[in-house]
Amino acid sequence: MFESKEFINAVIYSNNTSLSDNDFIRAIIDKDSFCDLKSVNGDFCGATKRDGKWILFRDHMGVMPLYYYLKGDKFYFAEDIRDLCAIDGVDLSINEKWFYLDMTGRSTLSLRETEFKYIFAVCPGTWTEFSLDNSSWVIKENTYWT
Repeated sequence: MFESKEFINAVIYSNNTSLSDNDFIRAIIDKDSFCDLKSVNGDFCGATKRDGKWILFRDHMGVMPLYYYLKGDKFYFAEDIRDLCAIDGVDLSINEKWFYLDMTGRSTLSLRETEFKYIFAVCPGTWTEFSLDNSSWVIKENTYWT
């Protein structure tokens, strides 16, 4: 999308307002510094693949949702949970713990858990890395905003 790392650095550290929001986020991601997402003012979420790892990220306050399905070797992600539910073969087993806490009026629901056992939300202010190692998923959550 951009011609050089020097251009990306110049754009990120200037007040260039001619870039689209997507181009600006891409410039930050391409700079290999997810921590710099804290400098972005707005609502966003996204995904990228780097070095065999999927990386999902979400805005500071969690305004833009981002969900992922993880079971066995299957990994899907979407901004709308209904998109994941519509995929053939997705296990839509109920997360009984989530429903129990919701039905009893507890407000301590996890930011990550959903009503489905195998569908999760990316937490606000984080980027999460997913890699498959010997048919087992390795998940590393990193925080850029607290």
